[in-house]
Amino acid sequence: MRVRPLRLAAYGLRDALLLCGFSVTLLFARFAAGPLRREVALGLFVSANKGLILAHHAPRALHLRARVLKARDPALTLFHRLAGRVARGLLARAPERLRIYCWGYADVEILGADLSRPDHPVYRLETGLLGHGAAQGGSVVSYVVDARAPYFDGRRETDLEAMLGAYRSGAWAEDPATRRFVEEARASRFQKYAGASAALDEPVRPEDIVVVGQVTGDMALRATTLAVPDNVSLVERAVAEAGSARIWYKGHPFNPFNAVECAEIARRFPDVRMLGPAVSFAEVAHLRPTVYVLTSGAGLEAALRGCRVVCFGAAYYAGWGATEDRVALPRRRNRLTAEDIFFVTMHDYARYFARSTLETLPAEAAVAA
Repeated sequence: MRVRPLRLAAYGLRDALLLCGFSVTLLFARFAAGPLRREVALGLFVSANKGLILAHHAPRALHLRARVLKARDPALTLFHRLAGRVARGLLARAPERLRIYCWGYADVEILGADLSRPDHPVYRLETGLLGHGAAQGGSVVSYVVDARAPYFDGRRETDLEAMLGAYRSGAWAEDPATRRFVEEARASRFQKYAGASAALDEPVRPEDIVVVGQVTGDMALRATTLAVPDNVSLVERAVAEAGSARIWYKGHPFNPFNAVECAEIARRFPDVRMLGPAVSFAEVAHLRPTVYVLTSGAGLEAALRGCRVVCFGAAYYAGWGATEDRVALPRRRNRLTAEDIFFVTMHDYARYFARSTLETLPAEAAVAA
Protein backbone atom coordinates (compact mmCIF):
# COMPACT_ATOMS: atom_id res chain seq x y z
CA MET A 1 0.00 0.00 0.00
CA ARG A 2 1.47 3.34 -1.13
CA VAL A 3 1.10 6.34 1.18
CA ARG A 4 1.51 10.09 0.65
CA PRO A 5 4.94 11.72 1.10
CA LEU A 6 4.21 13.44 4.45
CA ARG A 7 2.64 10.33 5.85
CA LEU A 8 5.51 8.27 4.44
CA ALA A 9 7.98 10.52 6.27
CA ALA A 10 6.00 10.12 9.51
CA TYR A 11 5.94 6.35 9.16
CA GLY A 12 9.65 6.38 8.35
CA LEU A 13 10.41 8.34 11.52
CA ARG A 14 8.22 6.01 13.56
CA ASP A 15 9.90 2.92 12.13
CA ALA A 16 13.39 4.35 12.67
CA LEU A 17 12.62 5.03 16.34
CA LEU A 18 11.03 1.63 16.87
CA LEU A 19 13.91 -0.15 15.18
CA CYS A 20 16.41 1.74 17.34
CA GLY A 21 14.53 0.60 20.43
CA PHE A 22 14.39 -2.92 19.03
CA SER A 23 18.17 -2.98 18.55
CA VAL A 24 18.83 -1.53 22.01
CA THR A 25 16.67 -4.25 23.59
CA LEU A 26 18.59 -6.95 21.74
CA LEU A 27 21.87 -5.41 22.81
CA PHE A 28 20.76 -5.30 26.45
CA ALA A 29 19.57 -8.91 26.26
CA ARG A 30 22.98 -9.94 24.98
CA PHE A 31 24.68 -7.98 27.77
CA ALA A 32 22.40 -9.40 30.50
CA ALA A 33 22.98 -12.98 29.35
CA GLY A 34 26.72 -12.40 28.87
CA PRO A 35 28.59 -10.24 31.40
CA LEU A 36 25.66 -10.17 33.87
CA ARG A 37 25.18 -13.96 33.55
CA ARG A 38 21.38 -13.74 33.76
CA GLU A 39 18.94 -16.21 32.27
CA VAL A 40 17.10 -14.16 29.64
CA ALA A 41 13.91 -14.92 27.73
CA LEU A 42 13.81 -12.54 24.77
CA GLY A 43 10.40 -12.37 23.12
CA LEU A 44 10.49 -11.03 19.57
CA PHE A 45 7.19 -9.72 18.20
CA VAL A 46 5.44 -10.96 21.34
CA SER A 47 2.74 -8.50 22.42
CA ALA A 48 2.09 -7.56 26.03
CA ASN A 49 -0.84 -9.94 26.55
CA LYS A 50 1.11 -12.78 24.95
CA GLY A 51 4.02 -12.01 27.27
CA LEU A 52 2.27 -14.28 29.76
CA ILE A 53 3.57 -17.16 27.66
CA LEU A 54 7.17 -16.14 28.34
CA ALA A 55 6.40 -15.92 32.05
CA HIS A 56 5.02 -19.46 31.98
CA HIS A 57 7.63 -21.09 29.75
CA ALA A 58 10.68 -19.41 31.35
CA PRO A 59 9.51 -18.48 34.88
CA ARG A 60 12.97 -17.79 36.35
CA ALA A 61 14.34 -15.77 33.45
CA LEU A 62 14.54 -12.04 32.90
CA HIS A 63 11.76 -11.35 30.40
CA LEU A 64 12.41 -8.85 27.63
CA ARG A 65 10.22 -8.10 24.61
CA ALA A 66 11.17 -6.37 21.37
CA ARG A 67 8.99 -5.74 18.36
CA VAL A 68 8.59 -3.48 15.37
CA LEU A 69 5.59 -2.96 13.12
CA LYS A 70 5.21 -4.08 9.53
CA ALA A 71 6.33 -1.56 6.94
CA ARG A 72 3.41 0.56 5.75
CA ASP A 73 5.03 1.13 2.37
CA PRO A 74 7.54 -0.87 0.26
CA ALA A 75 9.91 2.11 0.42
CA LEU A 76 10.22 1.58 4.18
CA THR A 77 11.30 -2.05 4.09
CA LEU A 78 14.92 -0.88 3.93
CA PHE A 79 14.69 -0.03 7.64
CA HIS A 80 13.41 -3.50 8.42
CA ARG A 81 15.99 -5.31 6.30
CA LEU A 82 18.72 -3.31 8.01
CA ALA A 83 17.29 -4.20 11.40
CA GLY A 84 17.28 -7.86 10.38
CA ARG A 85 20.99 -7.74 9.60
CA VAL A 86 21.67 -5.92 12.88
CA ALA A 87 19.63 -8.48 14.80
CA ARG A 88 21.52 -11.38 13.25
CA GLY A 89 24.79 -9.71 14.19
CA LEU A 90 23.74 -8.96 17.77
CA LEU A 91 22.38 -12.46 18.35
CA ALA A 92 25.26 -14.30 16.66
CA ARG A 93 27.14 -16.50 19.13
CA ALA A 94 24.80 -15.40 21.90
CA PRO A 95 25.30 -17.33 25.16
CA GLU A 96 22.99 -20.25 25.92
CA ARG A 97 21.52 -18.24 28.79
CA LEU A 98 19.80 -16.08 26.16
CA ARG A 99 16.78 -17.97 24.91
CA ILE A 100 15.09 -16.36 21.89
CA TYR A 101 11.36 -16.66 21.37
CA CYS A 102 9.59 -15.38 18.27
CA TRP A 103 5.92 -15.26 17.36
CA GLY A 104 5.66 -17.59 14.38
CA TYR A 105 7.86 -16.43 11.51
CA ALA A 106 7.53 -12.72 12.36
CA ASP A 107 11.30 -12.29 12.02
CA VAL A 108 11.14 -13.58 8.44
CA GLU A 109 7.92 -11.73 7.62
CA ILE A 110 8.88 -8.32 9.07
CA LEU A 111 12.68 -8.25 9.12
CA GLY A 112 13.34 -10.49 6.14
CA ALA A 113 15.76 -12.53 8.26
CA ASP A 114 15.48 -15.94 9.90
CA LEU A 115 17.17 -15.37 13.25
CA SER A 116 17.55 -19.06 14.08
CA ARG A 117 20.95 -20.75 13.84
CA PRO A 118 21.89 -24.43 14.03
CA ASP A 119 23.67 -23.86 17.35
CA HIS A 120 21.10 -21.44 18.76
CA PRO A 121 17.46 -22.15 17.89
CA VAL A 122 14.62 -19.67 17.95
CA TYR A 123 11.63 -20.99 19.88
CA ARG A 124 8.61 -20.41 17.66
CA LEU A 125 5.43 -19.53 19.54
CA GLU A 126 1.85 -19.81 18.33
CA THR A 127 -1.61 -19.68 19.90
CA GLY A 128 -2.78 -23.02 21.20
CA LEU A 129 -4.83 -25.16 18.86
CA LEU A 130 -7.76 -25.57 21.26
CA GLY A 131 -8.63 -21.90 21.05
CA HIS A 132 -7.43 -20.59 24.42
CA GLY A 133 -5.21 -17.82 23.07
CA ALA A 134 -3.46 -15.35 25.35
CA ALA A 135 -5.31 -12.50 23.65
CA GLN A 136 -8.75 -14.06 24.09
CA GLY A 137 -9.10 -13.21 27.77
CA GLY A 138 -10.19 -16.62 29.07
CA SER A 139 -9.10 -18.17 32.35
CA VAL A 140 -7.02 -20.81 30.51
CA VAL A 141 -4.20 -19.89 28.13
CA SER A 142 -2.90 -22.38 25.58
CA TYR A 143 0.15 -22.12 23.35
CA VAL A 144 2.59 -24.22 21.37
CA VAL A 145 6.35 -23.76 21.22
CA ASP A 146 8.62 -25.41 18.68
CA ALA A 147 12.41 -25.22 18.55
CA ARG A 148 12.62 -26.19 14.85
CA ALA A 149 9.89 -24.28 13.01
CA PRO A 150 6.27 -23.21 13.53
CA TYR A 151 4.00 -26.22 13.61
CA PHE A 152 2.33 -25.15 10.34
CA ASP A 153 5.53 -25.25 8.25
CA GLY A 154 5.15 -28.43 6.23
CA ARG A 155 8.41 -27.81 4.36
CA ARG A 156 10.57 -29.00 7.25
CA GLU A 157 10.40 -31.33 10.21
CA THR A 158 9.06 -29.63 13.33
CA ASP A 159 9.10 -30.87 16.89
CA LEU A 160 5.44 -31.79 16.42
CA GLU A 161 6.20 -33.79 13.28
CA ALA A 162 8.96 -35.67 15.12
CA MET A 163 6.56 -36.50 17.96
CA LEU A 164 3.92 -37.75 15.53
CA GLY A 165 6.51 -39.75 13.63
CA ALA A 166 7.53 -41.58 16.80
CA TYR A 167 4.05 -42.14 18.24
CA ARG A 168 2.60 -45.64 18.52
CA SER A 169 -0.89 -45.57 17.09
CA GLY A 170 -3.62 -46.27 19.63
CA ALA A 171 -1.46 -45.78 22.72
CA TRP A 172 -3.85 -43.08 23.98
CA ALA A 173 -6.65 -45.66 24.30
CA GLU A 174 -4.68 -47.87 26.71
CA ASP A 175 -5.08 -45.48 29.64
CA PRO A 176 -8.62 -44.69 30.85
CA ALA A 177 -7.80 -41.02 31.52
CA THR A 178 -6.32 -40.32 28.10
CA ARG A 179 -9.03 -42.33 26.37
CA ARG A 180 -11.62 -40.19 28.17
CA PHE A 181 -9.77 -37.03 27.07
CA VAL A 182 -10.02 -37.98 23.39
CA GLU A 183 -13.59 -39.25 23.60
CA GLU A 184 -14.85 -36.18 25.46
CA ALA A 185 -13.14 -33.86 23.01
CA ARG A 186 -14.66 -35.72 20.06
CA ALA A 187 -18.15 -35.48 21.56
CA SER A 188 -17.77 -31.84 22.63
CA ARG A 189 -18.22 -28.65 20.62
CA PHE A 190 -14.60 -27.52 20.99
CA GLN A 191 -13.10 -25.52 18.13
CA LYS A 192 -10.12 -23.22 17.79
CA TYR A 193 -12.22 -20.09 17.29
CA ALA A 194 -14.72 -20.45 20.10
CA GLY A 195 -16.26 -17.06 19.31
CA ALA A 196 -17.57 -18.36 15.97
CA SER A 197 -20.64 -19.97 17.51
CA ALA A 198 -23.60 -18.92 15.36
CA ALA A 199 -26.18 -21.58 14.52
CA LEU A 200 -26.69 -23.02 11.05
CA ASP A 201 -29.51 -21.44 9.04
CA GLU A 202 -29.85 -24.60 6.96
CA PRO A 203 -28.59 -28.07 7.88
CA VAL A 204 -25.52 -29.45 6.14
CA ARG A 205 -25.99 -33.04 4.97
CA PRO A 206 -23.43 -35.87 5.24
CA GLU A 207 -23.25 -36.08 1.43
CA ASP A 208 -22.37 -32.37 1.15
CA ILE A 209 -18.91 -30.83 0.76
CA VAL A 210 -17.83 -27.98 3.02
CA VAL A 211 -14.86 -25.93 1.85
CA VAL A 212 -13.08 -24.19 4.73
CA GLY A 213 -11.24 -20.97 3.97
CA GLN A 214 -8.20 -19.49 5.68
CA VAL A 215 -6.75 -16.02 6.21
CA THR A 216 -5.45 -14.89 2.85
CA GLY A 217 -1.73 -14.04 2.96
CA ASP A 218 -1.22 -15.61 6.39
CA MET A 219 2.16 -17.21 7.08
CA ALA A 220 0.37 -20.51 7.70
CA LEU A 221 -0.20 -20.56 3.92
CA ARG A 222 2.93 -18.77 2.75
CA ALA A 223 5.33 -20.93 4.77
CA THR A 224 4.24 -24.38 3.66
CA THR A 225 3.52 -26.46 0.56
CA LEU A 226 0.18 -26.02 -1.24
CA ALA A 227 -1.45 -27.84 -4.15
CA VAL A 228 -3.64 -24.79 -4.89
CA PRO A 229 -2.74 -21.20 -4.01
CA ASP A 230 -5.82 -19.74 -2.33
CA ASN A 231 -9.38 -20.11 -1.06
CA VAL A 232 -11.07 -19.48 -4.41
CA SER A 233 -8.87 -22.07 -6.12
CA LEU A 234 -9.79 -24.55 -3.38
CA VAL A 235 -13.47 -24.00 -4.13
CA GLU A 236 -12.72 -24.49 -7.82
CA ARG A 237 -11.17 -27.90 -7.11
CA ALA A 238 -14.10 -28.88 -4.91
CA VAL A 239 -16.56 -27.94 -7.68
CA ALA A 240 -14.57 -30.01 -10.18
CA GLU A 241 -14.67 -33.06 -7.92
CA ALA A 242 -18.12 -32.72 -6.37
CA GLY A 243 -20.29 -34.50 -8.90
CA SER A 244 -23.87 -34.00 -7.69
CA ALA A 245 -22.92 -33.09 -4.10
CA ARG A 246 -23.90 -29.70 -2.70
CA ILE A 247 -20.97 -27.44 -1.88
CA TRP A 248 -20.75 -24.96 0.97
CA TYR A 249 -18.05 -22.37 1.54
CA LYS A 250 -17.17 -21.22 5.08
CA GLY A 251 -14.84 -18.26 5.28
CA HIS A 252 -12.33 -17.84 8.09
CA PRO A 253 -13.75 -15.68 10.91
CA PHE A 254 -10.71 -13.35 10.78
CA ASN A 255 -10.04 -13.17 7.04
CA PRO A 256 -10.23 -9.49 6.00
CA PHE A 257 -10.82 -10.56 2.40
CA ASN A 258 -13.96 -12.61 3.05
CA ALA A 259 -16.31 -10.20 1.28
CA VAL A 260 -14.15 -10.00 -1.84
CA GLU A 261 -13.55 -13.76 -1.99
CA CYS A 262 -17.19 -14.66 -1.35
CA ALA A 263 -18.24 -12.30 -4.13
CA GLU A 264 -15.74 -13.95 -6.48
CA ILE A 265 -16.97 -17.41 -5.50
CA ALA A 266 -20.60 -16.38 -6.02
CA ARG A 267 -19.77 -14.95 -9.44
CA ARG A 268 -17.78 -17.94 -10.68
CA PHE A 269 -19.64 -20.73 -8.89
CA PRO A 270 -23.25 -19.62 -8.37
CA ASP A 271 -24.36 -23.01 -7.03
CA VAL A 272 -21.96 -22.85 -4.08
CA ARG A 273 -23.79 -22.02 -0.85
CA MET A 274 -22.35 -19.80 1.86
CA LEU A 275 -21.87 -20.52 5.55
CA GLY A 276 -21.20 -17.30 7.42
CA PRO A 277 -17.73 -16.97 9.02
CA ALA A 278 -19.46 -16.72 12.42
CA VAL A 279 -21.14 -20.13 12.04
CA SER A 280 -19.86 -22.75 14.48
CA PHE A 281 -17.60 -25.15 12.61
CA ALA A 282 -18.01 -27.67 15.43
CA GLU A 283 -21.73 -27.83 14.61
CA VAL A 284 -20.89 -28.36 10.94
CA ALA A 285 -18.34 -31.10 11.66
CA HIS A 286 -20.74 -33.07 13.84
CA LEU A 287 -22.99 -33.42 10.76
CA ARG A 288 -20.10 -35.27 9.04
CA PRO A 289 -19.87 -33.73 5.58
CA THR A 290 -16.77 -34.09 3.43
CA VAL A 291 -14.42 -31.22 4.30
CA TYR A 292 -11.94 -29.60 1.89
CA VAL A 293 -9.09 -27.58 3.40
CA LEU A 294 -5.77 -26.05 2.50
CA THR A 295 -4.01 -26.48 5.88
CA SER A 296 -6.69 -25.25 8.30
CA GLY A 297 -6.77 -26.84 11.74
CA ALA A 298 -10.48 -27.29 11.09
CA GLY A 299 -9.43 -30.33 9.07
CA LEU A 300 -8.28 -32.15 12.19
CA GLU A 301 -11.39 -31.05 14.09
CA ALA A 302 -13.46 -32.56 11.27
CA ALA A 303 -11.44 -35.77 10.97
CA LEU A 304 -11.71 -36.37 14.72
CA ARG A 305 -15.50 -36.19 14.37
CA GLY A 306 -15.63 -38.69 11.55
CA CYS A 307 -15.57 -36.47 8.46
CA ARG A 308 -13.76 -37.35 5.27
CA VAL A 309 -11.09 -34.64 4.99
CA VAL A 310 -9.30 -33.69 1.77
CA CYS A 311 -6.12 -31.61 2.28
CA PHE A 312 -4.66 -29.44 -0.46
CA GLY A 313 -1.67 -28.41 1.64
CA ALA A 314 0.97 -29.81 3.98
CA ALA A 315 -1.10 -29.42 7.15
CA TYR A 316 0.53 -30.68 10.32
CA TYR A 317 -2.06 -33.49 10.47
CA ALA A 318 -1.75 -34.45 6.79
CA GLY A 319 0.35 -37.31 5.45
CA TRP A 320 -0.25 -39.69 8.36
CA GLY A 321 -3.13 -41.64 6.83
CA ALA A 322 -6.05 -39.85 8.51
CA THR A 323 -6.76 -37.57 5.54
CA GLU A 324 -6.79 -37.65 1.74
CA ASP A 325 -3.79 -35.61 0.67
CA ARG A 326 -3.17 -33.75 -2.57
CA VAL A 327 0.45 -32.93 -1.73
CA ALA A 328 3.22 -35.49 -1.29
CA LEU A 329 4.65 -35.79 2.24
CA PRO A 330 7.25 -38.58 1.98
CA ARG A 331 8.86 -37.72 5.35
CA ARG A 332 5.72 -38.78 7.19
CA ARG A 333 5.84 -42.56 7.15
CA ASN A 334 4.08 -43.37 10.41
CA ARG A 335 0.42 -44.37 10.07
CA LEU A 336 -1.87 -42.61 12.53
CA THR A 337 -5.57 -42.06 13.09
CA ALA A 338 -7.19 -38.68 13.62
CA GLU A 339 -7.45 -39.58 17.31
CA ASP A 340 -3.70 -40.26 17.50
CA ILE A 341 -2.88 -36.92 15.87
CA PHE A 342 -5.33 -35.03 18.06
CA PHE A 343 -3.92 -36.63 21.21
CA VAL A 344 -0.28 -35.94 20.42
CA THR A 345 -0.98 -32.39 19.28
CA MET A 346 -3.39 -31.28 21.98
CA HIS A 347 -2.27 -33.41 24.92
CA ASP A 348 1.49 -33.81 24.52
CA TYR A 349 2.62 -30.92 22.31
CA ALA A 350 0.42 -27.99 23.37
CA ARG A 351 0.81 -26.33 26.78
CA TYR A 352 -1.84 -24.91 29.07
CA PHE A 353 -1.79 -22.67 32.13
CA ALA A 354 -4.08 -20.58 34.32
CA ARG A 355 -4.03 -16.91 33.34
CA SER A 356 -4.32 -15.64 36.90
CA THR A 357 -1.64 -17.82 38.54
CA LEU A 358 0.49 -19.14 35.63
CA GLU A 359 -0.07 -22.62 37.09
CA THR A 360 0.45 -25.37 34.50
CA LEU A 361 -2.79 -27.14 33.70
CA PRO A 362 -3.48 -30.55 32.15
CA ALA A 363 -4.97 -30.64 28.68
CA GLU A 364 -8.15 -32.07 30.15
CA ALA A 365 -8.78 -28.74 31.91
CA ALA A 366 -8.50 -26.87 28.62
CA VAL A 367 -11.03 -29.09 26.86
CA ALA A 368 -13.44 -28.68 29.77
CA ALA A 369 -12.99 -24.88 29.95
